[in-house]
Amino acid sequence: MKILRTLHLYLGCLFAPLMLFFAASGIWQSLGIRTGTLTWLSTAHTGWMLKSGNGLGSHALRLFAVAMAGTFILSTLLGIAMALKHGRRRTAFLSLVLGVAIPLGIITRFHQHRSVRTGPPGQYTVITGLGVAAANGDTNAIDRLSALRKEIGRNVPGPERADDDRAFEGAFHSLAVSAGQGNEQAVQALLRANRIPDLQGYAVHFLTEAAGLGNQEALEPFLHPKDFAILPSSAVTALQDLTGNGNQKAIDALASWADDPGFQGNVIEGLQKPATLGANTNAINALAMIARYNGQKGDHATALLRLASSNHIDYATEMLKKIGR
Repeated sequence: MKILRTLHLYLGCLFAPLMLFFAASGIWQSLGIRTGTLTWLSTAHTGWMLKSGNGLGSHALRLFAVAMAGTFILSTLLGIAMALKHGRRRTAFLSLVLGVAIPLGIITRFHQHRSVRTGPPGQYTVITGLGVAAANGDTNAIDRLSALRKEIGRNVPGPERADDDRAFEGAFHSLAVSAGQGNEQAVQALLRANRIPDLQGYAVHFLTEAAGLGNQEALEPFLHPKDFAILPSSAVTALQDLTGNGNQKAIDALASWADDPGFQGNVIEGLQKPATLGANTNAINALAMIARYNGQKGDHATALLRLASSNHIDYATEMLKKIGR
């Protein structure tokens, strides 16, 4: 028993620093505290990398952590054995029973049942099913999706939300496809979701998809972003995605941002194809406006006008002469 006590003592000292760090890391992760420094420190515990590619995890540290975990199990068993051998056996045994019963009781009483992941594989989950219901005219489906989004945001840690995010994307994708096929109820569901802060990100993305599939009503929020409470940056990004297929309304709307220095890069990229291949006069006019500016954006716009001119687009040649380029 003396040898076991010595082993228990020194193994505990060897791994105590890392065990204390992992315990502290578990506290702030359990409480959902995610400051920049704590998130970085957590990478040692989780093994994940930050978006920047930085992180504390490594194969060597994982091996040491595995050794620590194995030693912790051994050390705990030795501690139990010594408590039963040298302590009050009845008290030690009762403590062990309580150590099992208390967490089991807490789990049984307070566990969270999440309906969003129910259902056998191959069938719609609750979330994707609500997307179908909204497309079929269920006016309450979008409100129920919003409630689920809030519940998930409150109760599900970030790393565990991937399945839920895919389910929401699937629900809104089905709405976008239905809207693109002319389903008015699907369009109205997307527009309603756009007014709900928890769902607006999905709504904007999939309204863009619906507009790209040819639904003109889905395009309206990006033509009049203020009326639909959409940020200019979101509207311009959507318009930039929609100009490539020759949508004249999208081209005209994107061209109207040419005099805003903050969005000129988007305008140039979005109008490149309509101007250089489609000979679209509004696109060429917008590029000519930007070409008057000095700097990289002006040079880029000028280069596109010259490309259009080399493609025998006479209007581009005229605009180059007009602006002296």
